[in-house]
Amino acid sequence: MTKKNILIVDDRKFDRELLINVLGKSDSFSFFECSSAEGCLKMLDKEKIDLILMDIVMPQMNGNEVLPLIRKKFTAIQLPIIMVTVKDDPLEIVNCLQKGANDYITKPIHFEVALARVQTHIDLSELSKIYAKHKETTALNSLVRSYNHEINNCLSIAMACFKKDLSTNSKSLELLKKSIDRISDFVRKTEQAIENLNWSHDESVDKKQIINLK
Repeated sequence: MTKKNILIVDDRKFDRELLINVLGKSDSFSFFECSSAEGCLKMLDKEKIDLILMDIVMPQMNGNEVLPLIRKKFTAIQLPIIMVTVKDDPLEIVNCLQKGANDYITKPIHFEVALARVQTHIDLSELSKIYAKHKETTALNSLVRSYNHEINNCLSIAMACFKKDLSTNSKSLELLKKSIDRISDFVRKTEQAIENLNWSHDESVDKKQIINLK
């Protein structure tokens, strides 16, 4: 099983190590850490992160300020973010959620609760991605079936044209050219539709197995 990468963002090294030590009891996670919101943004440009645990109160840029910047690049499904805070003010918690956090954990941390919430949000993210991929492939299969029907029509026209003397029948020659152009266009659109799918970089999927071109 591939481990999920968790990024811990906290300006206090002790708090980062505490989370790593506790969550590290599970074999499901690998960890990255940084001490600032700025470092978090740089880390996201370099590494594939599956979930962020982020402190709210940090020097220079706090957790609430960096949330909207992360959400410009990643949705809540693509990258869950759990805020870790000593604050229990409901307004502060609502502010976090409105700016893009998926959840929050208050300090002092109850580690069983932290582990359960981390695993829950990773599972939700994975299920959402699988569902979205299923919808994409279903729509693509429908599109390809439609293109296949059109290609078969064009092939029938082209075959009929070949049976005629194209050297003396300019109308049939023109019709043949149009049919070939149409087939080419449908093939190009099919290839483009396949490439436009959001395949993740670690996804071992054979596209030819998903789409059965008849």
